[in-house]
Amino acid sequence: FEKFRGEIKGAALWDPQLTSTVNAACAAAGAEALAVCTPELADRLNIPVKLDLRGRFSSDREVYEWMWKKYGGSFSRQALCSLEPMAAGAWLRDYAIQHRIFTFWVRSGSCGIPGGSPGDEDAMQALMARFPANIPVLGFWQAGDADEGLTEYGGLIFAGRTGKYTVVSDWTPNLSVHSGIRARGPFRQSPPRRLKYDPAKKYVAVTQYESGDCPWFWLRLQKANWLQKEHGAFPMNWCLGPQTADLMPGVLEWFYANSAGSDCFFCAMSGAGYTMPRYFAPEDPRTRRAFLRDTARYMKRLDLSVISLHTDHWYSRPEPPEACVEYAELKGVRAVLADFGRNETLPEERYAELCGGVPVIHTQNRWDMRETPESLTRDILASKGQFISVMALSWTLDPAKIYAALSALPPEYEAVRCDEMADLILQKQGAL
Repeated sequence: FEKFRGEIKGAALWDPQLTSTVNAACAAAGAEALAVCTPELADRLNIPVKLDLRGRFSSDREVYEWMWKKYGGSFSRQALCSLEPMAAGAWLRDYAIQHRIFTFWVRSGSCGIPGGSPGDEDAMQALMARFPANIPVLGFWQAGDADEGLTEYGGLIFAGRTGKYTVVSDWTPNLSVHSGIRARGPFRQSPPRRLKYDPAKKYVAVTQYESGDCPWFWLRLQKANWLQKEHGAFPMNWCLGPQTADLMPGVLEWFYANSAGSDCFFCAMSGAGYTMPRYFAPEDPRTRRAFLRDTARYMKRLDLSVISLHTDHWYSRPEPPEACVEYAELKGVRAVLADFGRNETLPEERYAELCGGVPVIHTQNRWDMRETPESLTRDILASKGQFISVMALSWTLDPAKIYAALSALPPEYEAVRCDEMADLILQKQGAL
């Protein structure tokens, strides 16, 4: 600390009786070069107190309105951050402070933590509208047992109203360092095999739709998958959040360099960031077009030709949604992976269909947190049609378990990459 003491001008004290002041203290830290402290820490390190937030506010709304009034001119216009003041610890805060990112939290009505009040959601929506559309909200919308916040999907809808998308990063440490490490060359993945369509076969694409959109997943859990001996022993499809290339390019470079020829990276839901297309800027076509342009640029940069969409899940609905048309029209898109889970109303002949000449492949299983190799095998065997896309939940199914599930299939089942499946669908349709 003594080595870098000269980098700070004093301490900002937050109020333990109103934890939203942690976010306010972080705003002050970025704008005024202060260190976020408790009184005890400031005293122990002999840091002069420049800002004391104790007892100044009675509600979260007052805190965030003060933040905007005090520091609105210094906040970045390139990102926002949703971070529960206590649950996420110091993760992500280094990056938010470094880049002066407006950091907030909307509490759930039932969390029991002081500070929340009716109307907070509308008030924060008005604050968010002061920032440009088509920018990411870093962090996340819920904090587990500490506070459900807006919930995952509630947060996506909340952000989408003002044309913002989510980059799930609340568990990501050291982004102030990782974002400054540049990749040494372009991101290029192995090309797909040139397979010949066989009408006697059933083609299976196993995908991991979730977690790969989160930068922390690549920094932490995904490396364990890459080190398993079964990694590379079968075709596997991994979702990738494009902004990982900005937040930790060196980490992502390692995964590209150490990928197997059987690995296929595809763009995570639903493009440049995590969003539900039907709720993203629904009345702002200009923002939607800008988001799609950014998505296409990221996909080209990361050599991605397949994109997954969060077209909802678990309930029956008409398909294909308008989003499939929008994304299928993007330059370089080879296939669209639709549905986070099986849509019961979709007829068998539409599990793999063409949209503007681009294959749209629908997920056929409904996964749960108790997924096992045996249940994944059963999901595949119960699937209909010749082209079978199934989701393997990242929290429970690693390469070893997926390999076991595929090994238990009859010989007419062949595992393929998503881009390979797209080519096979086009061959069957006589379009390739």
